[in-house]
This record gives sequence, C-alpha cells and structure tokens, in this order.
Amino acid sequence: MTPTGAPPVQLAILLASDSPETFDCPPERVKREGNDLEVAIRKFRMSAYLWQAFTAEQMLRNKLGRRVFRFDEEWTSGSASSQDREQGTMRSEARIHIIRSDKTTAEIRDLNIAQQHGPATDKGALYDITTRAVFSVEVGSVAVRAISGVAVVEIRVEGEEICRAWIEYPLDSNGAQRQVSIYESDVRLRLPESHRQKKLQISVKSIGGGSVDIDNFEQMCSKSAFFKLDTGKMASRSQYLGRFDEKQIQDVVFTSSVKPDRIMSKMIVHSGLAVDGLEFVYDDSSSQLFGQKGGTPNVFEFDVRRGEYISGFLVRSGAYIDAVQIMTSLGRKSGLYGNAHGGSAHCVIPPRGYTIRGVSGSSASWLDSFSVIISK
Repeated sequence: MTPTGAPPVQLAILLASDSPETFDCPPERVKREGNDLEVAIRKFRMSAYLWQAFTAEQMLRNKLGRRVFRFDEEWTSGSASSQDREQGTMRSEARIHIIRSDKTTAEIRDLNIAQQHGPATDKGALYDITTRAVFSVEVGSVAVRAISGVAVVEIRVEGEEICRAWIEYPLDSNGAQRQVSIYESDVRLRLPESHRQKKLQISVKSIGGGSVDIDNFEQMCSKSAFFKLDTGKMASRSQYLGRFDEKQIQDVVFTSSVKPDRIMSKMIVHSGLAVDGLEFVYDDSSSQLFGQKGGTPNVFEFDVRRGEYISGFLVRSGAYIDAVQIMTSLGRKSGLYGNAHGGSAHCVIPPRGYTIRGVSGSSASWLDSFSVIISK
C-alpha cells in the first residue's frame, strides 16, 4: 500500500562536468578540515538537520504541533560528530545524492545567469540546469522496484567477486522501501578511490529473498540506454532477459503510446515450446509484430471500455524466452504461454510513475531476449 504521508526530502549536491570535487575555502580552514567532496557532504548533511530542527521549532511555536519533514536515510558511517568519524560508528543518516551535471564550471558560474547579479540577463537559468540534472530519468540512475521491499544493493567491480561496498535500505515508519533510484555517481563514491574508474556491477537484494544482478551498471544508466519517443518523451529499456545480442536488437514502441487516438485491443502470443513472437493489435485492426509468427496464437483481449492496458509481464527465460504471461492495469493475468516449466521466472513491472511504452529484444527461431520500454 502506498504511504499516505509526504515522501521524504531528497538531498543532492550538483557537480559541474569538470568539477575537481572541491569547494572554495580559506587556506587556513583547508589545512584544518579539508575542502573535498566528503567534507561538503558532512557540512550539507548538518545544514539539513539544522533546517529540520528550525522547522520543527517554528511549527511548535505556532501551535501546529511537533511536525516536520523527514529525510531519505541510509545506513552509513556517522558524520554528525567527530567521534563517530574517528571510531567508524555506523548510523542511519540523511542520504546525500551526488549528481554530475553536463554543464561545466564556467557555464554554471556565468555572470549572465547569476541570480544576485543585477545586470544578469537570464537569472532563472540555474533552475533549468538543476531541473535537467536532478529530475532526469534520462541519465545517471537506475530505478529499482521490489514488491517485498529493497533490502541492500551490493557493489562490485569487474573481475572481482568481493563486495567492496553496499547501500542498505533500513525499514522506517512506513515499512520497506519498494522503489529506489541508484545513482552511478553515488555508487562510485562508495568504492575505494583506486576502484572508482572500473566497470561497475551491482546486485539488488529484496527483503523477500529475490535478487537482480546488473553486470554493466554504467552502460545501463548511460545516455546510450535512453532514446526519445515520437511524442518527445525520453524512454529507457529495462534489463534484458534471455541471451542479449546488441547487434540484433529490435524496438517496438506501441502505436497507442505515440498516437492518442489508437487503443490496444488485444495481444497475441505466438508460442510452442518457446515464445516465437508477440503481436499487438489495435482498435483499427492494425498490428505490430515483435519477433515472428509460429506455434499456437494465444489471444488475450483487453477491456477497452474500462481503459485496461499492459502493466507488466511474468517472463520465464534462460538462454531464450520460454514463456510469457501478461499482467494488466485491472489486476487481470493471462495464461502462461509457452513452456511454463522452462528457464527461471522474472516479474517485469515498471517502477511507480512509469508506464510500459513498448518492448525490445532480439529473435531468431524464437525470442532470444526480452525487455520493456518505459517512460513517465
């Protein structure tokens, strides 16, 4: 059940594309406490706690009770006191996201966009720069969703089986976090400096015992993993199931996703001992074929009058796609078409706030790989 309270406040530090990860500071203070990114994170976190305390005091002073916003937290090395840092004490503290912008330091410091510079000609540009960097589905992060809740993300580098670092998601007053965004910059910051430039691998563990491994995390959240739909919205692909072949990838964007006057009326799964192809049929009798026709055509019709649409898939896969089950926005499920006992089961459901806009994958004699195309 979705919490009815306000979501936690997310804190972020925005870095320029060429930033050396230091901030301006008097030489005496640099010698005493430093001016690198770690120091900036500690100072920013303490400032956030001061904002929180001040807000709580003002709410109480104005007879509104002890009410205040909460922060998104993580289990990390304590930074609220020097004693915690010296002893390496672990605490649940406010999470600070590190996001690198595509703008350079010179572009961000341009006097023409400085808010407090009188002659500036574009004082609102900093808001646009921040919005593009922070609220971008497009680049730099992967959204992960687990029905039972996300427990921990293990971080490794290519060629090593040792988990060098991890991100924990402790239970809070609203229970487990079912959806989290994992940022590449945040993941790299947790690794030893000698490993930060290596290829990243992560393993997401759910509270229910499930696990998803991403062998090339950097590629999955890079610009190449995203593309623009005909509507102008940015879309991305989920992790591929089956045997991935980048050279034979086929993208099928639903006609109903780019043409508002078209409605998907039914879906046909062509299958035998494996899934040969998926066919999407619309209200004007037009159709799109993903893969090929073969085996038995299994027809699943949508309730068009109630606005029913595809909300997810249950996919059984190994070296290829063995079987597919369709899940809808009304809670209905189709049969499991194909080899119901082949491969292993994977539940493919987009994160909250996203919708399936199409499918992607490769095929030969049958479907070799499968992924969904999603966007907000």
